[in-house]
Amino acid sequence: MPISYVSYEYCQYASYEYMLYSGVMSEFNEKVGERLTSARQAAGLSREQVSERLGKGFSLSTIQAHENGRNALTPEKADRYVRLYKISHDWLVTGVGEMHSQAVDPQTAEILDVSRKIHNNRLRKIWINTGREMADDGTESEADGAA
Repeated sequence: MPISYVSYEYCQYASYEYMLYSGVMSEFNEKVGERLTSARQAAGLSREQVSERLGKGFSLSTIQAHENGRNALTPEKADRYVRLYKISHDWLVTGVGEMHSQAVDPQTAEILDVSRKIHNNRLRKIWINTGREMADDGTESEADGAA
């Protein structure tokens, strides 16, 4: 029997289907949901308040489904919860570490946000190396020099 080509997308779908039906995904979603609930309660917010603050895409039923583990989080929605609750992304997804990450200044937060959005590893490395070269240059920007 000849070996046939199987697309990467099909392999991803098959893996997802296996995890879904084997219970791995539902257990993962339940754990993330428990952490979302804990974070919301620690922030002193009701589900209604969360829905109002996060707006489009975060109806009350969506928030309930995330917290109950019925719906999986997309990376974009996870980031929105992380920002609202001021929690660690790693803690939300894995349960490892502290719920609240150490405070980060706005510029560092922006750098982290941009870095997370670059999904191509090669491009991310180029972006990081460019930043390092600029930092190693030792020159100040006009804005920093004027301060």
